[in-house]
Amino acid sequence: MMDIGRPERPESAAAEMSDFRAQCERSVARPLHLRLRYGFVSLGEKSLKPRVNIAFDSCVAYRKWCRENYPRYSGMWPAEEPS
Repeated sequence: MMDIGRPERPESAAAEMSDFRAQCERSVARPLHLRLRYGFVSLGEKSLKPRVNIAFDSCVAYRKWCRENYPRYSGMWPAEEPS
């Protein structure tokens, strides 16, 4: 696995932005085929499609269903508030 060289915890917003820019520069420096290969996560079509069509009474019910039926890394969980 490639070492991306991130600091443990940036001490300020400026340090965080500097880290972000460094990550972007490393990403752009990679060959296109590697960026395309590792830039997307394939979860398999069947794992994200429910077996039946489902209607929800509210967004809260939908979000609860997503948490119970999809893995966290799928991107289907609601965003969490920053701590």
